[in-house]
Amino acid sequence: MPRTIGEYDVQRVLGAGGMATVYAALQRQPRRTVAIKVMRSAANAKSAMHRFKREIEILGRLRHPYIAQVYDAGIHVDDTGSVPYFVMEYVPGAKTIIEYATARELSLRDRVKLFIKVCAAVENGHLNKIIHRDLKPGNILIDENADPKVIDFGVARATEFDLTSSTMHTEEGRLIGTIQYMAPEQLEPTRQNLDARCDVYALGILLYKLLTGRPPYDLKGMPVFTAAQVIREDAPPKPSSLRPELKGDLETIILKALAKERERRYRTAGSLGRDLVRYLADKPIKARDAGLAYRVRLFARRHRTELIAAAVVGVVIVIAAAVLIQQQSRLDRVTPPPDDLVAGTPPGPPPAPVTTPMPANPEPAPLPDPVALTGHGAAITGFAASPDRPLLASVSADARLIVWDLERAQPRFTAADHDASIVAVAFSPAGDFVGTVDDAGRIVVVTTNGGRVERTHRHDCGAVHGLALAPGGAPVAVACAGFTVRVIGGDRPITCRGSAGSFRCVAFSPDGRLVAAGSDGGVVSVWDAVTGVTRHRDETLRDPIVAIAFTPAGALVTLTDQGLGRRWHPDGAEAAASFAVGLAGLRVASFDAAGGTVAAASADEVTVWDIDAATPLLAPRALEEAAGFTAVALTADRDAVAVGDAEGTVHLLGLRPVP
Repeated sequence: MPRTIGEYDVQRVLGAGGMATVYAALQRQPRRTVAIKVMRSAANAKSAMHRFKREIEILGRLRHPYIAQVYDAGIHVDDTGSVPYFVMEYVPGAKTIIEYATARELSLRDRVKLFIKVCAAVENGHLNKIIHRDLKPGNILIDENADPKVIDFGVARATEFDLTSSTMHTEEGRLIGTIQYMAPEQLEPTRQNLDARCDVYALGILLYKLLTGRPPYDLKGMPVFTAAQVIREDAPPKPSSLRPELKGDLETIILKALAKERERRYRTAGSLGRDLVRYLADKPIKARDAGLAYRVRLFARRHRTELIAAAVVGVVIVIAAAVLIQQQSRLDRVTPPPDDLVAGTPPGPPPAPVTTPMPANPEPAPLPDPVALTGHGAAITGFAASPDRPLLASVSADARLIVWDLERAQPRFTAADHDASIVAVAFSPAGDFVGTVDDAGRIVVVTTNGGRVERTHRHDCGAVHGLALAPGGAPVAVACAGFTVRVIGGDRPITCRGSAGSFRCVAFSPDGRLVAAGSDGGVVSVWDAVTGVTRHRDETLRDPIVAIAFTPAGALVTLTDQGLGRRWHPDGAEAAASFAVGLAGLRVASFDAAGGTVAAASADEVTVWDIDAATPLLAPRALEEAAGFTAVALTADRDAVAVGDAEGTVHLLGLRPVP
């Protein structure tokens, strides 16, 4: 085991295989634990080295909460020669997805929900034109927060061109461990024109094993040629033969993902994940033709409680009507005619009509169907809502900023001032500027009146997860993946240091004198924005912080990925208060300008919570047409919530109080 690799001090071996050894190491700057994967074979050709470096630049831009990030890469020289290595995010306490599901004894539905998150991560790679090619349980880890982390994304592609001398034939032991998850087209001699559908096939194998407890093919001990023939020609046993409760839609989904002909599979991992979301919601899946009887059966299953209640009410109405008719018949037989008719006098005036007053507060109209705004060519990576106007800023992995006019549901302007994936966006407190930051270190601030570039900055703090603009649009603060927040664009750059985890979100106080950030270690830190001196720290919430904001009165509101929030005054002016939004596993969240309402989204559900009234404005809701939520924001007047997905679509949902 080497003592050092580049600027990393090697601590221990995490694992080893036929192609590589993985070490835990301590990075010196920023100081953090990382995982280093050192390939076993030498890289000699200059063309291969050029290709390797170019691929690593692509992988470094791949950002998703369920993908282990590639921080760095290089060439390590040891006794065997020059070997490439990757520096990746370290996932502490991780188990493979199969180990985790077994240890926690997850139910069938919980296993499907966990797998949907994996699909969202793989889809994000596909949207960035990166195919994994080696999906298997060992490359899908579950962290301490019960979230997946897909590792080794793109490593196969980065190392396949002359970087290794290992081949299918010389690494037979490794192939037997991996061939189980290879699509038939990956076993062809040329392996040309591979696309996202080979990852879909591997996901199908993984889902089969996750739900049945065994893979569809028993290839153990088989020669490579025989195993390849089985994969190309033999039909897998139906999952319901191993677990009868899988019969029906879930079995149909699995078998579609495992189709031998890739044209019959799901086109993307996102399509597979969205069909699983439909299955969980008792909605028609895309994997089968939805006939009338099938749709009626699903509707009945989806609305079982309402239908039972309606049936009971119907029976009661029928019984009551029968009783009334019977009683009226008896009255007609025994009641004498009125006196005026007996005396032959004309009848009196007809009775006045009876009117029923309308209720003072009629029921609100049903929630409108979501409005879809399209214009991005890749996954949405961030949202920001104007504090006082119906404007929404969205950014994406294809380096595009769109500022939307929500009243007209169309772009107000589009800006393309970045060459790398934009990772965060923010409005200034007055709504007159919009700032963006990309993963290449460039910060751009533009006016909201036309998109004119006002100023640009550079940061040197590596990966960035959050951005905030002070009053007037300057300075700006970036939340860094290390232990720092950088304040740039003032009199001088300021570094605000933390101590527990990477910072995920950042905010300025209303007067711009304080800057606060929340970390994935569950710590909220507040600094002087001019000096960088720490003013306050809060460690109450413990879980990763996904959103932070100052209220106009100077209080801080924070929310964790478990849906737990806290509002407190850094100066102790008022007692702290806690709240919960009723949705866990949050990926993104956003407060309104007043700090009294928060919108939050997991991978497949979105909710809006009125903090002051302690009531939901939107109960947790899934969108069948969404491809995994990646961003969320409230409109200025709180009448709608915007949700961004992994396919680059912005979805607008109307809000009304939940009864």
